[in-house]
Amino acid sequence: LFNRVDVDAHQRGDSADVYVTVDERWYIYPYPVFDLVHRDPKKLVYGVGVTHQNLAGLNQKLFFEGVLGYDQWAMGTYRNPRFLGMEDLSFQGKVGYFDQHPLSRDSAVEYRQVAAVAGSSVGKRFGFYESVTAGAGIELWDVPLPALPLRQAGDGAVHRTASSNGRDLFLTAYVQYVFDRRNLREYPTEGAFFSAVLSKDGFGESQVNLTHIGMDARRYDPVIDDLVLASRVYGRWTNGGVVPTYRHVFFGYEERLRGSFLTVREGERQVGGNLELRFPLLSPRYYEARFIPMPQFSVLRYGLYLGLFVDAGAVWYRTQSFASAPWAGGAGAGLHFILPYGLTVRTEWAVDRTGNGELVLDVGASF
Repeated sequence: LFNRVDVDAHQRGDSADVYVTVDERWYIYPYPVFDLVHRDPKKLVYGVGVTHQNLAGLNQKLFFEGVLGYDQWAMGTYRNPRFLGMEDLSFQGKVGYFDQHPLSRDSAVEYRQVAAVAGSSVGKRFGFYESVTAGAGIELWDVPLPALPLRQAGDGAVHRTASSNGRDLFLTAYVQYVFDRRNLREYPTEGAFFSAVLSKDGFGESQVNLTHIGMDARRYDPVIDDLVLASRVYGRWTNGGVVPTYRHVFFGYEERLRGSFLTVREGERQVGGNLELRFPLLSPRYYEARFIPMPQFSVLRYGLYLGLFVDAGAVWYRTQSFASAPWAGGAGAGLHFILPYGLTVRTEWAVDRTGNGELVLDVGASF
């Protein structure tokens, strides 16, 4: 909500007056959507989104996005951090329609799949750092099943849907625990984060019958002066019946391994880890652009960090053993540009285990 927060205290005998001064960000704006799917110039998507980051002045967030092109989707989300007027209770609802090419590489011939999803969740916060969220929803996946060859995964075949007719309609539910004590979510330099989630797809109403377990643990430890050691371990395990390709896990999309940043690896289970040293070449600071008439845009935060990193991870199918899972990874260094409005841009050089190098250009902190 804010570009800058300053806290000052003035002693008055055995008490003190605390002054909190904030510079608010602009809270409602449209934005263009322009992207290359999988960074392929032949796979362009374009559209528009609208977001309200402080609805009713109560930190409620409303979001809508519509996209056309290689993939198409329309989705909306609403989040209320003070559900029913209670400070420690939150609510979130979402709906979406997606007509997209699958992430899975199960065929050399491209095809499309359609999904419609709706869900809601309620969260309870315990103190400043802990929360538990429970949610439920419904999903419909409609995947064409033409006479395309399906590759083999381990010792078993890949399935695009759990049903034989290419149409899965099922209920979902999950519960998640989160501990979050990071000093700044956009680019943390101190604190810790832990998340554990248990989710279920299908409750007997369809052939989908899956249980997922996920874990993500991160630490950000100051070492010497401003030098920070950031570390992360994470994993996702799937059990149950047939795992459709739309429930596979991947490296090369949301999760990436620097050194083979664009290489797609696919499976049903996943583990990974990261180590990163972060050192400020230019410590984050503020610039007040007084020539900008709107105060929400005039306070600009910027900085520059040097990062040294090591990434490693593996994905595999349940028909394979963990010991036989193919591991991949890389190491390197780069510059992390801290820009206004919580934006981070990274330029990095990474080398994989065979010594091949690549340039990585990405938006957001690595973790």
